[in-house]
Amino acid sequence: MKRAIVAFLAIVVVALAIVAGTRMTPDAMAVVVGIVCGIGASIPTSLVMLLLMRRRDEAQAEPPRAVPQMPTVMIVNPAGGNVAPYQLPGNQYMPPAYGTAMPRQFQVVGADSQDDQPFFGM
Repeated sequence: MKRAIVAFLAIVVVALAIVAGTRMTPDAMAVVVGIVCGIGASIPTSLVMLLLMRRRDEAQAEPPRAVPQMPTVMIVNPAGGNVAPYQLPGNQYMPPAYGTAMPRQFQVVGADSQDDQPFFGM
């Protein structure tokens, strides 16, 4: 039964092709042949591309080797200081809150008390 259906469909397709081929102009036939040849050429090209993409995906699936990372370095500026958060252009007047210098404090590591520390203020 299956073979009979396939044979019948093949006969119908061939009959339609013959009828359409006899009634088509040469220009229309050239267009149809070009489309059929283009589809025929794109199928193997698509299969090759799928094969190459699958190989690339398999190669990328391998776990990456461990790369030693540098430790994170953080530099923290102390709060305060005499850095203005906003400077006016052209040396214009700056409000006193931004222009005044704040006293700086230093702590000497290894000093016994506050009296032993030298004064480094401004």
